[in-house]
Amino acid sequence: MPDPAINEFLYRPNRFVIAALFALALCGGCLFGYFAVNPGAIPVKACGIELTPAQFRVLAVIVVALSPIGLVPLAMLLVFSFTHDSRIAFTANSVILPKPNRFGLPSREIELPFAEISSFSVKPFVGKALMLQIVCKSDSRVVCIFSNMFANRKDFETVQKLLSAALTRTLPVKPSAR
Repeated sequence: MPDPAINEFLYRPNRFVIAALFALALCGGCLFGYFAVNPGAIPVKACGIELTPAQFRVLAVIVVALSPIGLVPLAMLLVFSFTHDSRIAFTANSVILPKPNRFGLPSREIELPFAEISSFSVKPFVGKALMLQIVCKSDSRVVCIFSNMFANRKDFETVQKLLSAALTRTLPVKPSAR
């Protein structure tokens, strides 16, 4: 039986951002679907490019045909964010991390003893997001934790501090207030 968690942090995609992206992509697909059916009789001019109504109709049909490539993964990610709650938890001797599946989403938890961690580093990811890379001693695998999967940046920084303290064996042992 694993040790009880001392500190626990929720780790999942931001539901609001995913829902907003999905809604925008769906509305954009519907708008281009309308333009594919009713292109109008006036040529379209944008950024120095002029398209005839027939050319614009072809462009709209292509956009509508390719929109499921983005809509399906966004819909799956949105459903995943509501059905799976992952966590990052610290015990007295280990850290419990979500193990990413082949799509990069956390699927189940793995327990990584502090003795197995050789190092960790923080690297820039996308935009202002950061990535915490944890390197294991035994098999040199790398586990990545992304700052944009936390509820706020403070939780990510707390995980960094707790991991640093655990590797120097000064992990504070007090129950979390959650």
